[in-house]
Amino acid sequence: MDPSTSSIRPRAARRRARALIVALAALLPGAALAGPLYANGSFVGEDHSFEDHRHEDLRKADLTEADLTGTDLSYSELKDARLVDAILVDARLIGAELKAADFTGADLSGADLSFAEAKNAVFRDAFLDGATLIDVDIKNADFSGASLLGADLSVVKEGRHADFTGALYDTSTRLHRDIDRRGMLEVLGPCPTDPGSYLVDANGDGAGDGCQGVAPLPLPEPDPLPEPGGTAALGAGGALLLALAGRRRARSPLPSRTSGRRA
Repeated sequence: MDPSTSSIRPRAARRRARALIVALAALLPGAALAGPLYANGSFVGEDHSFEDHRHEDLRKADLTEADLTGTDLSYSELKDARLVDAILVDARLIGAELKAADFTGADLSGADLSFAEAKNAVFRDAFLDGATLIDVDIKNADFSGASLLGADLSVVKEGRHADFTGALYDTSTRLHRDIDRRGMLEVLGPCPTDPGSYLVDANGDGAGDGCQGVAPLPLPEPDPLPEPGGTAALGAGGALLLALAGRRRARSPLPSRTSGRRA
């Protein structure tokens, strides 16, 4: 994939909006509680945040857009599971089996994937900011377009066989020496013309070549929460959702990083 023609994480700008939807749903009377997780099950959009699912068989489970914030999935079997656009902020996946799992567009900020098996896993357009991937097998894994700001990949297996094309990293990112940075984009700071994106270096010369990515924007100060079930909660939340969901990354023509740089 050519970073000059691709759009990084097109769905990721809606991650806060989805998290807010979950929070607003809790205000509604009679909100249903999510059930247990199991292999081959469908849990699309369900809230399983802060739950304990260690050592469980979740093969081929569909957790698309599910909220797994702070959930412990350590040593669980997630082979071929689908977690597209799921929220896994601060989740624990230590020693988990993630072969061919699909995390496209998922938010794994602050997640711990240490000692996981991630061969052929897909992290395309995912947020892995501040995530820990110590001693993870990433052979043939796809990290294209992922955000790796502050992530720790200093000790990984088969890093040379993973795809990091168009992935974002910065000076706090720790990358194993076998990971090829030539197709990656180094974040230099906030974009001077668009606070919702990053100024990036695409060719390794230390200069900004354009603006890419989806940088965090400060949320407006919330009003005091109304009583559960109040219509004011939905009105205020709806206005914020519209503002958040409208964020998109503009495509920027960026030169390709030369093959002789940052080998």
